[in-house]
Amino acid sequence: MDRFRFLLLALLALLRRATGYGMMTEVVGAEGGSVTFHIHGPTRSTAVWSFDGVPIVTLEFGEPPVALFADKKYETRFTFSEQGRALTISQLRMEDAGTYSAQSWFIESIYTLQVYRELAEPRVSCEAQNCSGGGCRYALHCSAPGPGLGSVSYGWSEGEQPRGEGPTVLLEESPPDGSVSLTCRAQNPVSNSSVTVWPGHLCAGNTTHPLPTGPRSSSLARVGAVAVAEAAALAGVFLVFYCRDKKAGPWDEFLAWKPTGQG
Repeated sequence: MDRFRFLLLALLALLRRATGYGMMTEVVGAEGGSVTFHIHGPTRSTAVWSFDGVPIVTLEFGEPPVALFADKKYETRFTFSEQGRALTISQLRMEDAGTYSAQSWFIESIYTLQVYRELAEPRVSCEAQNCSGGGCRYALHCSAPGPGLGSVSYGWSEGEQPRGEGPTVLLEESPPDGSVSLTCRAQNPVSNSSVTVWPGHLCAGNTTHPLPTGPRSSSLARVGAVAVAEAAALAGVFLVFYCRDKKAGPWDEFLAWKPTGQG
């Protein structure tokens, strides 16, 4: 198969793509793994595979199929089977993600490939704790480190009992003897991973991030802090005037005032 036929078939593939013909299938692959695309429907003797609209290989069906690659970089990882009607990409890389289409005259098969990295073991950190009255409350956060993971979902369980969804969970332990364990499970489109921790041991010594006690307590704390600051400022003003004038005057009488019946 010569270069002229490759260019002719590539031109036909571009024309067919311009018409919007063909159904699209979404495929997900893991970095380092492999995926296989199939040409659907009846075909003629040849086909053109394109990547993101650019022809990369012209194929002549047969046993074995004959492939003419536009770039040698595809030859080592792109293989054909089923007389050429199946394309397998091995040792997937992140840059392999994109749209692949096979054009065999009036039949077009289109695939959108997403490539993600597999999850490592998730990490759990103690975000907060509050121990009082013979019990403890913990806030734990689970995260999956690394780029290229796609959408990651989280779930928590205590043994076989689900304890919630999402990266953060609240737990009460009474008494706080460290015997309660929690498992965080992380999942992305190509893998899942889990880790089990004991909150009592994980949060041991964490005294810098106490759990919040609720909106009302927080508001009262802010009001109290403002009141203390205002009282300190007022006392400072009184002291300045008092020191500037040692003679008895109204400020001396104010500072020396005591409720009736005292001293």
